[in-house]
Amino acid sequence: MERSINKATIYHSLVLSLIIIQLLSLIVPVNLTLLNAVLAIGVSILGIQSLSRSFQVATLIFFIAGLGLLSTTGLSINGLAMAITSMVDIVVLLVVMQLFLIPVTIGNYQATVEAFMQKHIRGPKQTFTFVMIVTHLLSSILSMGTVAIVLSILGDSIKRQVKDATRFSATAVTRGFTLGTLWAPGAATIFLISTVTKVGWTQLFIPCLILGLLGLLLAYLMEYNQPYMRIQPVTTNTKQQTRFTEHASLVSLVAAVIALLILSFVLMESKVVSSMNAVTLSGLLIVLIWVTALGLKPTTGQTAFKFALKKASLDYWQHGIASGAALAPFFVGIGTFTYGFQHSTISSELTHALAPSFAHLGWLLIVLIRQIVKFKLNI
Repeated sequence: MERSINKATIYHSLVLSLIIIQLLSLIVPVNLTLLNAVLAIGVSILGIQSLSRSFQVATLIFFIAGLGLLSTTGLSINGLAMAITSMVDIVVLLVVMQLFLIPVTIGNYQATVEAFMQKHIRGPKQTFTFVMIVTHLLSSILSMGTVAIVLSILGDSIKRQVKDATRFSATAVTRGFTLGTLWAPGAATIFLISTVTKVGWTQLFIPCLILGLLGLLLAYLMEYNQPYMRIQPVTTNTKQQTRFTEHASLVSLVAAVIALLILSFVLMESKVVSSMNAVTLSGLLIVLIWVTALGLKPTTGQTAFKFALKKASLDYWQHGIASGAALAPFFVGIGTFTYGFQHSTISSELTHALAPSFAHLGWLLIVLIRQIVKFKLNI
């Protein structure tokens, strides 16, 4: 037991060190890539055991293939370090986004959202819409931690509103989360698209947001006539909060998401840091402001606030870090492969050979890309 605790402590410390080094690299005029790579390897070695068997195999294949591709132009310590850390940005971002759990826990937003739901949301159809929207919004800041949080916050309310709560929850939460990753600044999909196409997130945001909203509408229409959506909820007597308390809390929750987006836009457009680092810095700043505001509320006792802050921070240390860094080894592996391919002789040779053929396809290239992506997903 003691050995496993020490191992977890070392793992969490390495992840936090990865964040600190990543942030220091923005202000320190010293190249910290090699140190960053050493920490990333340490996180990968300790974290790969937590991945499923398929992810473990995929991670090793990508990493070994990346090393092989790098060897076509000659392996070097600097090149290897660059490859290993090429996708560390997204690991750091996901871990930082989990910090939003701290103000959410301190402010007891779980109870606020559930009280609002019990008072204003009636019937499966309204519940389905509300759950999807909440999941959609939270996915923009909490990423992979969204599903567990939404189910813990709204699980009991869903059971009171819907007969087939298991299917209902899986459908509403999955669709809300998946569609949120189309535009969320911290989503892995956006990061990969931006990296490969060299198109900034600020340019992708509006069209991707429109697609996400259209997806939510389509998801609702697909479930609208399902039998379990027609069963009315069981009336329960619940203690209601005042309207001011409900709306003030919910508004602050939505305001945090909007503030994150606006601040990310500003930092990206100012070209101060990269897109991923812009979102990371925005997330840190919003969390600090939010926690400070909660501590300064007149109705908040300092003793109660300090206790809640300590409890939320401990929960982040024990669970939030591991949740955010869950796929860290995979991102190190796929990052090594992507960087290796881009800087290999194979990449330049393929581009030279295929570019003329692709140029003649014109708009048909869109169909070809779709089939290639579909083929890879089936694999």
